[in-house]
Amino acid sequence: MINSTHNESEGTLNVTSAEQGSRQESWINLVVGCILLITTIISLFTNGTVLYVFFTRPQFVLTRINSYMAVVCLLAFTMASLGYPMVVSSSFAGYWLFGETGCVYYGFLMTCCGLCTMFILSLISVDQYISVVHRKFNEQSINSFSITAISGSLLMSLVLAVGPLVGWNKYVQEGLGTTCSLDLENVEIWSRSYLVTLLFVAFFLPVSVMVFCYWKIFSKVAETRRHLFAVYRSISISALSVKRHKNMNLEGALALTIVYIVAAFLLCWSPYAITMIWSIMSTTALPPLVTSIPSLVTKIGSCFTPLIYLRRDLKMRKEVMDTFPCLRSESEKVKPNHIEIIRVSTVEVNIVQTRTKLAVVKTKCL
Repeated sequence: MINSTHNESEGTLNVTSAEQGSRQESWINLVVGCILLITTIISLFTNGTVLYVFFTRPQFVLTRINSYMAVVCLLAFTMASLGYPMVVSSSFAGYWLFGETGCVYYGFLMTCCGLCTMFILSLISVDQYISVVHRKFNEQSINSFSITAISGSLLMSLVLAVGPLVGWNKYVQEGLGTTCSLDLENVEIWSRSYLVTLLFVAFFLPVSVMVFCYWKIFSKVAETRRHLFAVYRSISISALSVKRHKNMNLEGALALTIVYIVAAFLLCWSPYAITMIWSIMSTTALPPLVTSIPSLVTKIGSCFTPLIYLRRDLKMRKEVMDTFPCLRSESEKVKPNHIEIIRVSTVEVNIVQTRTKLAVVKTKCL
């Protein structure tokens, strides 16, 4: 009799614990669903607005940097329109609604678009590095490098995303069971090798490329400005002070933009990279909630990553405001001396170097 009562008590306790766990999970799914719904709306609006400006003003989009940004915004818009609604509806339902086929489709779409975005963001830094440091691209129009870079990014992303479809890892439900991604729990060598490849090719390599290129760009601009100031020091103290002030503004804005770019990339993708490293190095599975957070962060980052570039681009902001006057606020006053850091090109460096030569000639004449 005592044993029976004890068993009934244990059963009641287990049922109560299960109910509490279910309620907690339902609340988490509800919160995730609300966050993703807001993220989807913001992403569709921001990226859709930028894409509309791009495609309604073709004379504006025909530049190298804008061609990269158009692809980045298109990828973000694709994920927000064709992928995020699946997770939002599944989060509100509390389980994955679209079966195994939908899971494979969603995993492939997110992986392909996410990888392509990372590759293109790193290639923007390569393009600007070649333009500023080596002065190879004097024109702003689309050239063979930008076409090859975009095509290569798309092709590499497709190849890596197809891997799980042919048995090199696979797309499975992850985290709370309302989204799909790569299989991080499979301990087979073949599956782990895919994660290692993805980690180096799609994370460590792009980060290294961006840090190297942007540091070289910053160093080149700073060096050129210093040479100019050395010449002006022998000509005019007042001119020197003016140029020094402009130089400090340029270098400060450039450094700030570099921090924004690299920090945004790391914040968006580091959580997922850390999760992959844990899965590779450890046999202990992470809690469902922990594995869901990195995926959520990358989705949130897809709305804001293009804006980091566009917010620093005076011309792009002006085009958006001219196309959608309702977005212009009273405080939106464009400063004439604002520098478009994302468009750092050989023009700026060439102008500085030309002024330096003229100043040298003037000094000799005096």
